[in-house]
Amino acid sequence: RDLQPHVMLLRAEMRCWERVADYKGALEDAETALMLLPGNADMLYVRAFATDCLELAARRKNPANHGKAAPSSSGSSSMSDVDKTVAAYQNYLAAAPVEHNKRPNALYFLAQRAMTALLNRAGPAPGNVDTVVQEVERLYAEAQAAEAQLPPFFQPVECAAKDSVPPLLTMLKAGAKARQKSASVRTTAGSAASGGAAGAPSSSCQGCGVTGVKLMRCARCGGVSYCSKKCQVEDWKGGHSKKCGKP
Repeated sequence: RDLQPHVMLLRAEMRCWERVADYKGALEDAETALMLLPGNADMLYVRAFATDCLELAARRKNPANHGKAAPSSSGSSSMSDVDKTVAAYQNYLAAAPVEHNKRPNALYFLAQRAMTALLNRAGPAPGNVDTVVQEVERLYAEAQAAEAQLPPFFQPVECAAKDSVPPLLTMLKAGAKARQKSASVRTTAGSAASGGAAGAPSSSCQGCGVTGVKLMRCARCGGVSYCSKKCQVEDWKGGHSKKCGKP
């Protein structure tokens, strides 16, 4: 009986092999084994990996409902498949020692989950993008640090998430930068169209209208220019003092 959980762990790991891909069976074995040996890091990782693979299969089968929480029997929403996957990896990380050989994998997978969750949203707000990018970079850096601490025979870590996160992160940053640039252009255009004092200075003297000479910009608002101190004083008295404001 003492060997039973270890046998079940071995069977669960074999069911996670790509050529077997019996993730439902692997999850059942891991859950049963954890009843006999609660908190075992190897079993917790197998449970997380199997949950992850089942969530991925469900997403491919029905992408429209991906990430949505299913209603429970009481009428309230239960955890979504994505939340279950994230929680399973976090439970493993909380129990696993820092030198456990699957720790980098779990961190790489969590970075990937944070990234794909954001990319699947429609029109993410810039603030959300910045927050998620920081979280992904933190998780990925932790994964690399954990991988570097592994004995040589465990390196390099072979993990699909490890390879997929960097290009996705680059794409996300480029998209956020493009949106910020577009928003800045629209703001500048709107300010110029409204004739705000903080816009570009005029190309002719505000006082006499002369062009083609060196002009001095109003030091306070920067929105008007003058060819001489005399024009500036006259225009100030003539009404600019009431309209002039700091940009």
